[in-house]
Amino acid sequence: APPRGGGVGGQRAPPSGEAPSVSIIISYHNGEPLTAACVRALFACASELPSAEWLLVDDGSTNSTGELPPLLARLAREHGIRYELARYPTAVGFTLATSEAARRANGSLLLFVNNDAFVTPRALAAMLATMETHSDVGVVGAKLVGDGGV
Repeated sequence: APPRGGGVGGQRAPPSGEAPSVSIIISYHNGEPLTAACVRALFACASELPSAEWLLVDDGSTNSTGELPPLLARLAREHGIRYELARYPTAVGFTLATSEAARRANGSLLLFVNNDAFVTPRALAAMLATMETHSDVGVVGAKLVGDGGV
């Protein structure tokens, strides 16, 4: 398991003793600018969730500028979000990195987000509503829209 590192905050955390409604897992290898943009978009939509825990996994990035951890801390303070950042010393691969984060997750639902995905307003609420209103649904996917809106 990677060492834990981390964020502080608290708003949108569940009441003591309760699991968060959603565990949001973002794994990345290199690509700090993409990851920063992804997190910025997600944190801006965080109010759509009743409660959440945010698990970010650095899968052994080798070109880290060191700018992402302070940016995460600033964004978390601005949005009142508590997060955890774990770092692997060497790359273990997307599957292992996200699986390990999923094992540590406490949420009733898991949301896996690639670091090159940019969540738009109302997307989290729509996915959560689908899961809550359709007991026969086990997986919800997002509509992928490219830069040109297609």
